[in-house]
Amino acid sequence: MKFNEKINKLSKLLIKQFPPIKQIIAYGSAAIPQKENTGNMIDLLFIVKDIKSFHKENLKINKYHYSFLSRMLGANLISYFNDKGTFVYYNPSVKLDDDTLIKYGVISENKAILNIKTWNNLFFCGRMHKPVKIV
Repeated sequence: MKFNEKINKLSKLLIKQFPPIKQIIAYGSAAIPQKENTGNMIDLLFIVKDIKSFHKENLKINKYHYSFLSRMLGANLISYFNDKGTFVYYNPSVKLDDDTLIKYGVISENKAILNIKTWNNLFFCGRMHKPVKIV
């Protein structure tokens, strides 16, 4: 499958399987074609309008993406921790309906913009310095 076809297929799966996302950014060697690399986990960043609403809805739809502890803490505490530290909350090793393996980080639109403007946290901006693909 050609790279653009793969990205188009991925975007349709993500829209179908997740709550509303403002922007999806793919990064890393599995997202950007370098050599033919199949079977690699695709690294994604989801930029969402409201962190708490996203996690609340995503816990209903995709609760097993979250660790046991995160499921027990719930959307309020996940959102609290999401807005501290790196501002990105990751769910690793997630299989989509078509068996595509992804790792996705969630960041609020406000924190993403703040990070890009001020570089107050290098975690998100560091990923934007890699080759990226807007999904």
